Amino acid sequence: MAGIAMVLTVFNACQKDESGLETQDSLDPKLAAIHFSVEDNHLVFETEAEYQKVLDYLAQDGISFSDFEKQTGFKSLWGKYEENFALCPVDDKIFASVLNPDFEIVVGNHLFKIDPANKVVDSYSVKTGFCGNKNATLTESEHQQFSFDDNVFAILDGEPQLKSTAGYCGQEEQAFSFPSSIAAKCDYNKYGIYNTLVAKIFSEDNRQVFLFRQETVDTPLDQTPTDVPKDGHPITSRCFFKRDYYQNNIVYDRSANNPTELEVRPYINTRRLVGFRLNVIFYWQFFSNSTINSARIMIECHQY
Repeated sequence: MAGIAMVLTVFNACQKDESGLETQDSLDPKLAAIHFSVEDNHLVFETEAEYQKVLDYLAQDGISFSDFEKQTGFKSLWGKYEENFALCPVDDKIFASVLNPDFEIVVGNHLFKIDPANKVVDSYSVKTGFCGNKNATLTESEHQQFSFDDNVFAILDGEPQLKSTAGYCGQEEQAFSFPSSIAAKCDYNKYGIYNTLVAKIFSEDNRQVFLFRQETVDTPLDQTPTDVPKDGHPITSRCFFKRDYYQNNIVYDRSANNPTELEVRPYINTRRLVGFRLNVIFYWQFFSNSTINSARIMIECHQY
């Protein structure tokens, strides 16, 4: 994109009734309460906080990405690869559902373009802002580039931290395949402006099984880390995620009957983690009277 000026036409992106979305009555009430718009097939968010609300909305059980597109009129990257998502360059369905097919999204005064092949995020600023701006021209002089490891929103907001974090939490994924086309993985996905912990068990041939189940290994730590934020809490569990200023234990036991997959996201956020341990036992049973199989997968990163 070097040397190219991009023009994004925005019609009062801060007013939903002029956004190009369907009428408020046709929207899910939770979605209608979020301040965003669709402009030139870009999702446009007033703030990072509003962007986070849509991520939380899409992460709910039972939410359909297809319904999200129908309600908003937005055509996403996920929709482009809906029939065979394994071919999608972005290996995360929620993130792909907020990007357009050009890998772009607008948050605040920044248009972000994701480059999965090179693991970078390009950011283009608009000096006058999007709210009420009829023609927003994005030029190379307003361009910054970040890696997927960077905490992009924190850097753009001028929060104190290192910009370069090469190798940060490098153990991103542990994945295994088992007999009869069953696979499971624990994964920490980083895309600069989107971060998530995922635990998933699934049928590689997309067939239903009688039972999928996953539970965290929740045993006490032998030692509690002493470097605890002032407004945080000591880490007491062997399964946890930790941000700069708080930490939560990851404790769950989830199951599903007759599924093709079972996915749990303990963490989904615009900001990256400074540490985590995701330790999961996966179970699967092909028939009601067959043997229950199990396997354990763990990923972890400690930067505290």
